[in-house]
Amino acid sequence: MSIMWAQWVVAVVVVAVRILLAPGWITIIAVWLVVPFPVLLSPLVIAGYLAPPGMVPWLVAADVLVILSALTVVDGDDNDAIIPLARLVGREHGPESLVGPVGTFGLLCLLGYLVLGGGMVIVLATR
Repeated sequence: MSIMWAQWVVAVVVVAVRILLAPGWITIIAVWLVVPFPVLLSPLVIAGYLAPPGMVPWLVAADVLVILSALTVVDGDDNDAIIPLARLVGREHGPESLVGPVGTFGLLCLLGYLVLGGGMVIVLATR
């Protein structure tokens, strides 16, 4: 199994986590699958196709960052914010003090993924 198949598996897992754990998942499906979601995961998939074996550790790091961001970016709800990871383990309405730090961690993971994934695509495209 090549690294490319692993990238598709990660993309499917991220889609499943966000769809199943996000409030209003039908809206999320309709909005995310139109433009933003393919744009978000395209660096990972493109880098998987173009990457030589030496870049596999960078792809694994990008995989970890995108999965962490999928689990920790806070979803807004009508009444309060929900952390998908807390919802996954059954503690949807835990302490509100966790929303800020966990949400910040999720956004930093997402930013790190975008920088790392975009950087890999740029490096591979200029080779």
